[in-house]
Amino acid sequence: MKSLTYLLFGIFPFFLQFEQSRIGRQPSHFAPVKNLGTVTLEEKEIKSIREEYNRINALRLNAERFSYAQKDCIEDGKITYYSSAGKILKVTDKAAMDDAVWIREYYYKDGAVFFCFEHLEWGAAAGPTHVSEYRFYIKDGKSIRETENKKIVNLKEKAAEVIALAQKALTVKAKRNFGDLYCDKTE
Repeated sequence: MKSLTYLLFGIFPFFLQFEQSRIGRQPSHFAPVKNLGTVTLEEKEIKSIREEYNRINALRLNAERFSYAQKDCIEDGKITYYSSAGKILKVTDKAAMDDAVWIREYYYKDGAVFFCFEHLEWGAAAGPTHVSEYRFYIKDGKSIRETENKKIVNLKEKAAEVIALAQKALTVKAKRNFGDLYCDKTE
């Protein structure tokens, strides 16, 4: 029985090649997988971002919490700065405005944002509530991947807005004017 098994497995690849050349194509269940085992540069960068994200969340960080509100703009805001060795590594911002509530998390390495997460709930008081989650993977100040509800999508404009907010979150801390994240001073 062993010799029959060896014979069949030894002959089968040759028979398959013969059949493929005879009919001029590969059977669909033997179609080659393209780029099997290769990892793109973008995937390596995403993996690196995820590793840094996990590293930061595993740290024991110091937290500074602030509440804020600004008439006709932000009804209720809470922002928390997480730091280690005097460097801000993470900022969470929970706020409400009109019919929207959101949580944003910004992650920093060497003072530059590298990842943003946003959980957004919105809807009219009498209607259904809509929920969306966004993730922005950032390298050198530019988004390299955006996801909405765990699907890769093109949200470059929203990404640019979120990256600007992440940088602004660092600057408003010094003056404690947190409402300026979202509220236009000229109004």
